[in-house]
Amino acid sequence: MEKEIAKLLINANSGKLIENKEKCTSITIVLSPEKVGYYLKSPNVQQVKIINDMCALFVSKRLSYTADRPVYGGVTVLDVSKKHMFDFYYDYVYNKYISKPNTSCSLVMTDTDSLTLFITSKDSNLDPYKDMWENQHLFDMSDYNPADVQFGWLHKNEP
Repeated sequence: MEKEIAKLLINANSGKLIENKEKCTSITIVLSPEKVGYYLKSPNVQQVKIINDMCALFVSKRLSYTADRPVYGGVTVLDVSKKHMFDFYYDYVYNKYISKPNTSCSLVMTDTDSLTLFITSKDSNLDPYKDMWENQHLFDMSDYNPADVQFGWLHKNEP
């Protein structure tokens, strides 16, 4: 639980650092016909959606914004994460699975800090879980059931 909260906070902070305030929009619900005229005169209204006689939605763009966040900080977080993922994939996964004959490894999905791989092999000696156990410094196995062989405490509560 603590690890999930820490990861969420880190992702939220780095996401706020790279947020493009220039593309932010505002949606206003107007419930009186008198205020519709006021909002229609606004220069930043991009779209109007009439719901019924008493309700309209106005989508507005900001006329100005303050660049008060260090975008380079968020970009650096993503670049460092990407570098770690590339290093892991090409230094470990490629050498361990992709470069071997009769073995294939497909990248199913990626996230900022994780890879999902589909590994198939005709080699009966190839065991990804055994490889994970032997290289615990590369994997977080703390979410496994403690009764499982794959469980490990090495990266417990690390985001």
